[in-house]
Amino acid sequence: MDKINISENIVRLRREKRITQEQLADFLGITKASVSKWEMSYTMPDIQLLPRLAAYFDVTIDELMGYEPQLDEKQIRAIYEELAREFVEKGFKSTFDKSEELVKEYYTCYPFLLYMAVLWQSHISLAPDEESQLAAGEKIISLCNHILENCQDMIICDNVITVKEITALITGKAAEVISDLEDSIKKSSFQNKGYLLSLAYIEVGNKEEADATLQVEMYKNIIMLVSHGMNFLLLHSEDSELTFETIHRLDRVLGCFEIEKVNPKFASGYYYYVTISLCLLLKECKNNQEKYKSLKPEEIEKEAYKYIKKFIHSEQISMKQGLGLQGDQFFTKLEEWDSKSDIGITNIKNNQQLEKDIIEMLHNPIFTEVLEAERLKGYERMILEYGKEAK
Repeated sequence: MDKINISENIVRLRREKRITQEQLADFLGITKASVSKWEMSYTMPDIQLLPRLAAYFDVTIDELMGYEPQLDEKQIRAIYEELAREFVEKGFKSTFDKSEELVKEYYTCYPFLLYMAVLWQSHISLAPDEESQLAAGEKIISLCNHILENCQDMIICDNVITVKEITALITGKAAEVISDLEDSIKKSSFQNKGYLLSLAYIEVGNKEEADATLQVEMYKNIIMLVSHGMNFLLLHSEDSELTFETIHRLDRVLGCFEIEKVNPKFASGYYYYVTISLCLLLKECKNNQEKYKSLKPEEIEKEAYKYIKKFIHSEQISMKQGLGLQGDQFFTKLEEWDSKSDIGITNIKNNQQLEKDIIEMLHNPIFTEVLEAERLKGYERMILEYGKEAK
């Protein structure tokens, strides 16, 4: 539904012009009480007065009325899905340009702008070169800043902060991320709102909502634990003992909660990180045999192939069943939460793009450096053949 904000705009424009209600009324030939009713939203100006009002304040009629086109959730998702397909089928530049025009048209529809920020970030890897990627990154960050400066919805703003900081990271602005987040994270001791919400639901006897909240919070914390573990792996890739112990523990977490079934796309990301970590260790082992004399390179290589196969398998599951969460006998509430959550917008991709993403990931320089080229090509063929079957 489109929004009209004429009352607020008359107040703002009158104050900017530094005139009283009486002075405005005299100019228009009406009573001061009429102007007061406009500003309090009791009535609206007669349509015949709009051109004179707009001219007096030197704005367009649309600007005077504060016309703000809005989209509902169904319309937003439909546009997102259409543009996501076009990024793959019609190319990055033309689709990005088209989406920019939509952003300008709905510049105050903040739920839509959040979707567009996620859309751009999700497809930034399709930009033809580094310069285009950096330019797109700047536009994403600029759009995020616009939302944060103007939107009053804290849920939207929380999601936008995440999009902004991820974009900053992937465009080489890690220092800015540290500046934005360091103090708030290190000084905050009260981060778990979900825990408090679940307690409140229990207190009022709402068992169903308490159950749903606890399931979602457990799931999110498992994902965060493993995500931290993935970064921990890369940080300590030269420490063989710590690497294997970390993999062992994280494997048990994923297995215990059957994350490969619940979220195969996340599981594939974990297996990919493990493969990278093992390949880095394999490289160190080959280059410094004295330091790693207790290790057998062929055993590390064997483990790397095991996890890259797990990565491929999880990606194939994602291509088959989609990127949404899949509930099980323990996580019975996740699918409903996922379908309603703004996070779900990142789940809209097609298999053609997924194939490109996976093949690009298999071209990781550390893979091509320490693993057999023919085996990597074989994994590429597996993905392409599976993609054809899934269509």
